[in-house]
Amino acid sequence: MRLGRIPEHLDGSRGEGVLYEVAPGQFLLRVRNVSRYLVRDGAEIVVDPAPNADPASIRLFLMGAGFGALLHQRGFLPLHASAIATEEGAVILAGRSGSGKSTLAAVFERRGYGILADELCAVCLKEAPFVQPGIPGLMVWADALARLNVETAGLRQARQGIQKYRLPSVDGPAREGKQANTIFFLAPGEKMEITELKGRAKVLALAAHTYRRLFSTNQRLSVDDSRKVKAIARQTRMFRAAWPKDSWQVEALADLLQKEFAA
Repeated sequence: MRLGRIPEHLDGSRGEGVLYEVAPGQFLLRVRNVSRYLVRDGAEIVVDPAPNADPASIRLFLMGAGFGALLHQRGFLPLHASAIATEEGAVILAGRSGSGKSTLAAVFERRGYGILADELCAVCLKEAPFVQPGIPGLMVWADALARLNVETAGLRQARQGIQKYRLPSVDGPAREGKQANTIFFLAPGEKMEITELKGRAKVLALAAHTYRRLFSTNQRLSVDDSRKVKAIARQTRMFRAAWPKDSWQVEALADLLQKEFAA
């Protein structure tokens, strides 16, 4: 990673969105009043901060979409997920922003499970799907921290104007990855229940929680990514985990998930 000047557009762009452009071996992210980021060939991230930009905001997008693009270029399948380390292997908690994956990971950490990843979960295919250790700590919303009886004083804020804070890992950064055991896809629901996914439903759920929409030229899975998703789906148990967040049943949800992956 280094600081440097980045052009407004990429030469040879083959796909673009509101904030990004994609070209062969390159990914350009433009965040207004924060920074531009250029990720190249899985080897380099160039950061071009805007004048007087908030350092926390620069770091947030670098560690999110910037690292996600880097992992993608290196052949990993980056998931929008947290992951914990258990004796049975890595348990992945995937979900949209605000689904409760980081809060749930914090509950599991209190139960003695190590944190492997948060927000960005790097999965590679060896003999089996393998979760690599990621950036230590959890990004948790202030209201969830209050319910966990954690004070925000002294915690680093995710970015200005966002009531989200980095909660350090109890045991520091994980040093070893784990073979993937189970993936839970968190979703809102009227009642708490988990449903095992089978066949094509597994593939669709996993594809929906990758960073592919930012990194592909047509917002669809590439042939290589499709192969990875199908291989992971074949070798990993997957569940939809619905829960009514407004009633704060995260401990009960953790109990339900723990019975499943520790069975």
